[in-house]
Amino acid sequence: MAIIATNRLAEGFNNDAASYVSTASITPGANSLMLVAVLNSKAALPDQASLSGCGLTWVQIDSILFSTIALGTRRLSLFRAMGTSPSTGPLTVTFALSQTSCILVADELTGTDTSGTDGSGAIVQSANNFVDAATSLTVTLAAFASAENATYGTAGTNQSTATTAGTGFTELASVNATAPTSREQTQWRVDNDTTVDWSAGGSRDWAGIAVEVKSAPPAQTISGAGNIASAAGIGALAAHLAVALTGLASAEQIGIGALNLALLAAGVGSEETVSAPTVTVGTTDQTIAPAGLVSAEQLGVLAMLHEIIATGIPTAELIGQLEVGLQVAVTGLASAEQIGMPTLVLPLEILPAGLTSSEAIGAAAIVPTGLFVEGVELVWRVGARGRIWTAVSRPHAWLPNNYE
Repeated sequence: MAIIATNRLAEGFNNDAASYVSTASITPGANSLMLVAVLNSKAALPDQASLSGCGLTWVQIDSILFSTIALGTRRLSLFRAMGTSPSTGPLTVTFALSQTSCILVADELTGTDTSGTDGSGAIVQSANNFVDAATSLTVTLAAFASAENATYGTAGTNQSTATTAGTGFTELASVNATAPTSREQTQWRVDNDTTVDWSAGGSRDWAGIAVEVKSAPPAQTISGAGNIASAAGIGALAAHLAVALTGLASAEQIGIGALNLALLAAGVGSEETVSAPTVTVGTTDQTIAPAGLVSAEQLGVLAMLHEIIATGIPTAELIGQLEVGLQVAVTGLASAEQIGMPTLVLPLEILPAGLTSSEAIGAAAIVPTGLFVEGVELVWRVGARGRIWTAVSRPHAWLPNNYE
């Protein structure tokens, strides 16, 4: 994320005081880096400033005396702050003793690193410099830690006339005081510059402070076999929590894919396609789609090791409730419905070859058509109790089937 800098407040005070309160109120953004430059003057050795306001804790980054090197009649200071919920209000600068003037400039930078406390993670390095009776000033920074980091600087002079921003820099604010004469300016650039500089049309005393501002970490790009371009491509990607499997464009296509929770079998488009059939492995339930099946809906409720689709039968619906060891669809028949409830229980009931089902022969049993025992013929007849052997008396000996 690129850093953006905006001026929020710039005021000069010409009166003697130990405390200065801005007439304008500001509302810092949540987690924005606030940089406030303070230029105060005094007959000799101006005091260190302290800053308050907007519900933030203000921490001094750097401070330097300048103008008349022996004692110094002006002081330039730079403060930082950052908070999750700043309040709206003025800024107050306080000193131990009365000062002769004060200039206050507040700039807001977004897109910076938000780690640490009170903006500490956003400041990589700082440097200062001062010079008397010169037309320009340069503050030199060390090599930058990242090409993504920005450069910020503030300068103060003992003259009220304008200064010019350095090459490649954008001026944020420039404000002066008149008793005694002073001017403070702030500037920035979005990229790296180790030579932070200013210039002016006439000779003057200078002081400057420069900082390297750390950019927010870039969005993490996670690549899986070239199929996932970025975290944005799979919705909200949490490492070790949700992944898009190889061949799938995003986590949205599989609902919420969680490692060790839901896995899609090869060739299955999404978790929604297979509903939620489960197989227990040890004490862990894993969600899978059986090989060759598009979805659990096509075979009703499939429970592994409990119900099995017989070879050649497309789905459980075609054979009703098929349970291995209880009901069997005979080879060559489309479903159990076509043969009623066939049961292989030898030797009580057998279907002769060539008959489609027990309905075709009723309750057929293979038996002879007649039997003669000691002058009494036993005939296979249908009675109220079903087919039974019936005795028929003969006056003389008789053999079945007209045998003599």
